Amino acid sequence: MVKSGLDKRIVENGEAARVSPYRLTAHLTSAFAIYIALLSGGITILYKPRSDVTISPEVTKRLKGISHGIAGFVLVTAVAGTNK
Repeated sequence: MVKSGLDKRIVENGEAARVSPYRLTAHLTSAFAIYIALLSGGITILYKPRSDVTISPEVTKRLKGISHGIAGFVLVTAVAGTNK
């Protein structure tokens, strides 16, 4: 990704490399998506229901909604920060 901002002329002249903020945003967003997919898949594989712990479906649904909301805010904040 960083190499895309390097040109032979830039390297030879010792200039600062420039990379498109849109490419960086796309790169960061895809990294988040891959990480979330792998983490979700791993948790699904490792999760084993226990019979001694019971949580009502309403509580589970609410916690899932809150966690997705927080993850969404983190993603939006990270992506918005790449276009400065």
